[in-house]
Amino acid sequence: MTGERGYRFWLILGDTVFRNYYRECVSSLNLNGNETVMDFGCGPGLVSRYFAEKLVQGHLTCVDVSEPAIRLAGNRLKACGNVDFVLGDIRGAGLAAGSFDLIFLNFVYCHIDASQRSGIIGKLVELLHDRGRLVVRNAVGRHAGISSERIGRDLARFGLNKIYGEMTRSLFIVPTYFGIFSRAAD
Repeated sequence: MTGERGYRFWLILGDTVFRNYYRECVSSLNLNGNETVMDFGCGPGLVSRYFAEKLVQGHLTCVDVSEPAIRLAGNRLKACGNVDFVLGDIRGAGLAAGSFDLIFLNFVYCHIDASQRSGIIGKLVELLHDRGRLVVRNAVGRHAGISSERIGRDLARFGLNKIYGEMTRSLFIVPTYFGIFSRAAD
């Protein structure tokens, strides 16, 4: 399912089956609550909701190229005063370099066209603070056509250091990589 119907379906799953999974994922990042965070490829705001709740003195920027996704995320988070939304390509979004403590990619990495990946990842790295973190959660292997090793190599080319990485399974089935990368060694 794609488009708005697909996003609505994922919202139902996100608020039921995946609710604890997303909440625990955000909790595992040990945020203080005053950070600036980008949810890159936010979709309809599945994980964004938990970031917004956690960032009581911080700010969340939700970015997606899909108008239906941004609209649904906006509706979902309209009561949150600490969230803004960016529709379109990150490379033309006009965001200031070094403005994010953390950039989160949840099942997005494999959807970035390989021919565009270098430019997009380069822009994301530019948007991180000097000690900012880029977090990737993505299906790997035959489910996504990409490996955890490839993700690590891609990010290392931009000077990011892996500070954490583990393989898990989403829905106890899909092999999933969870990696945290930093602009500077921690």
